[in-house]
Amino acid sequence: MKRTTTKLFLQCGLGLAAVLGLLTCNTAKATLFWEADSSQGTSVFEALEKAPGNVSLVSDPLGQFGTVYRYDTWDDPAYDKERCESRGTRVNGSNFRLAYNNEYWIGWREMWNPMPTSGSWVAFWQMHGYGVTGQGAPLVLKCVNGDGNLYMQNGANGVDNLFWHVPFKTGVWQGFVVHVFLSTNPAVGYVELWYNGAKQTFNNGSQKLFCPTWDNVDGKWQDSYNLLKWGVYRSATLNGDGDASTFMSDAKIGTSYADVDPGIGGGGATLDTTGIYQIQNVASGLVLNQQGSLTNGSKITQWSSSSTSDNLRWKFIATDSGYYQINSVKSGKDAVVQSASTSSGAGIIQWTFGSAQNDQWKATLNSDGTYTFVNRHSGLVLEDPGSSTSTSTQMDQWTSNGGNNQKWRLIKQ
Repeated sequence: MKRTTTKLFLQCGLGLAAVLGLLTCNTAKATLFWEADSSQGTSVFEALEKAPGNVSLVSDPLGQFGTVYRYDTWDDPAYDKERCESRGTRVNGSNFRLAYNNEYWIGWREMWNPMPTSGSWVAFWQMHGYGVTGQGAPLVLKCVNGDGNLYMQNGANGVDNLFWHVPFKTGVWQGFVVHVFLSTNPAVGYVELWYNGAKQTFNNGSQKLFCPTWDNVDGKWQDSYNLLKWGVYRSATLNGDGDASTFMSDAKIGTSYADVDPGIGGGGATLDTTGIYQIQNVASGLVLNQQGSLTNGSKITQWSSSSTSDNLRWKFIATDSGYYQINSVKSGKDAVVQSASTSSGAGIIQWTFGSAQNDQWKATLNSDGTYTFVNRHSGLVLEDPGSSTSTSTQMDQWTSNGGNNQKWRLIKQ
């Protein structure tokens, strides 16, 4: 950005007091312009479009991200195109508008379930133009013609370009980060995209698409503005295809990737530090067990999830750079790699939090909704050795290989 955060806030309608309050409350995110904070409900949006539809706050159906936004629409013969979307962004009671000739980072998590897609198109996220009749949508995340793919489209100045696609998935959280420079000039405006933590290569072979990112219907960019929209908006050909629901979490606008990182993929998943969990191994179906011990050095094994004992219950304590302590509710001690070993096969024990970093783990969210935990000191992952189903087996660390014995489900208590 060529101008300061404070100046940008003021130009977008926020008073200085509001700006200073935001910066004081969270100095680590001084460049975070807007956030879909679920504790503020739908007041973070300018408006809701429900035709027909409902926008609500619900517990994450997968138990990963606490309270999330849910958008629902359904078949209704009174409407041609069925939609349920939030439109625009607000901070401290004032509209926040993206400014022309500026760059922004926009990140969020999204999950679709259920989502009929057999019609001509379904839009899930839009950067849509307003202000003049006939404005297009410079960026749209959508499905097209039920071909099984998720697309990103540049739709400005009457031209639609589907420039990126991946297989469309339902029932799993996915992370998106869009880096955009706003301009009507196709040689100046651009978009970059990260999907599940990985920077994407577009259909033309580039990782930065130059294109108009601000529509120019009447030749005056000053008459227009872009609003961000989340939800579901589906073509008339989908009438009669049934209910559609999308879940959105932690949408943000900032000035860097770090500001808006949704925590899915290479950057490490964002874990709920307010919840209590059983941590269940996919291969064995058993959960982490510290055996009821209050002593440093006790082995971490596994046990049936049907028990409700505190020795099977864990919480996550954030440290820094996306790492967490896996902390026992029973003992207050952490799951650590014994003797700070960097060798595959080293056992997992509990110990008081220290400085060796063998007691810190980064969580990677897998495509099936499970997690892989990577130790900060060794770079190896937490596993159930040999996919054992024995309750006496001590957990260890090993080189990541994608096996089910290295995948874990979080069961919220």
